[in-house]
Amino acid sequence: MTLFTVIIPCYNAASSLEQTLATLRAQSLEDWEAILVDDGSTDATPEILRKAACEDHRTRLLHQENKGPSIARNAALPFARGLNIAFLDADDLWHKDKLAEHHRFFEKHAMEDISFAKIAFFKTDPESPSTVSTVPTAPLSVLDLLRENVVCTMSNLVLRREVIHAVGGLDENLIHGEDRHWLVRAAARGFVISGFDKPMVSYRATTTGLSADLDGMYRGWQASVTAALNLGASLSPKQLRRAEAIYLRYLARRALRLNQPGMVAARYALRGIALSPTAFLSELRRGLPTLLGSLTAPLLPRQIRHALYSD
Repeated sequence: MTLFTVIIPCYNAASSLEQTLATLRAQSLEDWEAILVDDGSTDATPEILRKAACEDHRTRLLHQENKGPSIARNAALPFARGLNIAFLDADDLWHKDKLAEHHRFFEKHAMEDISFAKIAFFKTDPESPSTVSTVPTAPLSVLDLLRENVVCTMSNLVLRREVIHAVGGLDENLIHGEDRHWLVRAAARGFVISGFDKPMVSYRATTTGLSADLDGMYRGWQASVTAALNLGASLSPKQLRRAEAIYLRYLARRALRLNQPGMVAARYALRGIALSPTAFLSELRRGLPTLLGSLTAPLLPRQIRHALYSD
């Protein structure tokens, strides 16, 4: 049995896919297999995938009609033969020691079930990231995940095989936040989710696509809350208000960075402040500038908002 199964959903990813696959082939740990799922692409993605499968015997292909990344990932799971399962999105990049570091982490920490690392966010050049995420020292709780999903992306997620059998696959009804939703379900069942302090993923930041649908992201967050409560997670109304306020702060900041209409950021910020002023303003270097920026955004011309707040 191989050490890692890497699942890569692909939809019209021709512009980035070859670079992504190159980082997989460059892994210092070579005991992996990859399942590439073409999600009904209409560009050159299928040709790139066929070429990849021909050049590396560790690579297998699946094809489906366009149904979305969650269904594509779930379609690959029954074919996974690895002791561990890793996910890689078709526009993200891995550090060459990504799989080796996760393997060492699991070898050293036998009680850990799910691992993640730091992420470097970039626009055009992965060698010049705009920011790098942080990793908490303690395992993630359900409440941690509802406040802020520090795992950030499926490309950062590695899990032991038995976890997927216990938790199940991704919720196929979700378009946004399916990674958080799955992690909340895992944490609520008692699985241990821990990170290590090394950047292992380069995440391609964009201002379009699913990550620009902030209301959709909010609905995904609400679905995670419902899943947590249905699984018996002990969350008080006050804890949920504070977690929602922090998530609304994130949405307000993202609205500003995406230069969405000024009232969008203001709406999220005002709702967050109403739910829990102390939570929204916690980490004052985040909370206060977000509040001030959100409240002034409706008064500023679009060009000035872009100059002030865009990444």
